[in-house]
Amino acid sequence: MSVKIEILATNKDVKGGVTAASYKATKFSNNGSYRTYGDCSLAVDHDSKSFVPLQEVTDSLVADWVVKELGEKRLKAIETILSTRIKNEVTQPIKKEKKND
Repeated sequence: MSVKIEILATNKDVKGGVTAASYKATKFSNNGSYRTYGDCSLAVDHDSKSFVPLQEVTDSLVADWVVKELGEKRLKAIETILSTRIKNEVTQPIKKEKKND
C-alpha cells in the first residue's frame, strides 16, 4: 500500500477499548504530499484473548486496526482518490499572469 495511515484521535469506551479512530491518509509524490481524512469504527471484544489494554495501545497498533477494518477495497479507493489529485495537479496548465504596464 502506498498510502500512509496516521491516527489523529481515538474514542474509548468505559472499559478501555478503542471504539473509533480519526485518521489521515497520505500519499507522497515528487510534487508533495496529498491527504484525505476519515473516521473508522472499531469492534471491541473485552473478553477476547487478543484484547489490548488501553495502556498498551499505540497509534501504530490503531493504524493497523484501521487498515484491517477499511479493507483492501476501501484502501484502494482512497489511494485512487489521492492518485487522481496528484495526476490532476501535475497535468494542470500553468496560468500566465498578465503584466500591467
